[in-house]
Amino acid sequence: MPTVTLKRAFRCDIADLWRLVTDLSCQSWRHGLAEVEALSPGEFTERTSGGFVTRFTVTAREEHRRWEFDLENENICGHWSGVFTVRGPVCEFESTETIRVKRALMRPFARAYLRSQQRRYMADLQRALSRR
Repeated sequence: MPTVTLKRAFRCDIADLWRLVTDLSCQSWRHGLAEVEALSPGEFTERTSGGFVTRFTVTAREEHRRWEFDLENENICGHWSGVFTVRGPVCEFESTETIRVKRALMRPFARAYLRSQQRRYMADLQRALSRR
């Protein structure tokens, strides 16, 4: 099962970073995401602009410190964690995702796919924070 971790430092308030990442009602800053629907306090779905749906179940939530969830769609299942750390005037955000690919043909590309998704997410996050 491939795992990819990416860490970035942002010059921002930890509360702003936390809110941007975890506020499901405001995810328009994310590239390629058409809709996020909260199903319950611990479950939500994301639909891409191409109509692809992924279901998420929150497994940990420690305000301003950690947010984790399990994820599943027709191609993959796995786990994602986000760790938030304050280091002086900088907030570090570490995103780790581990997946199991359901389709054998996709296995050779899984790590590159994850890395691409993580990089795009961090770039979108940086753009959204710079607008504040």
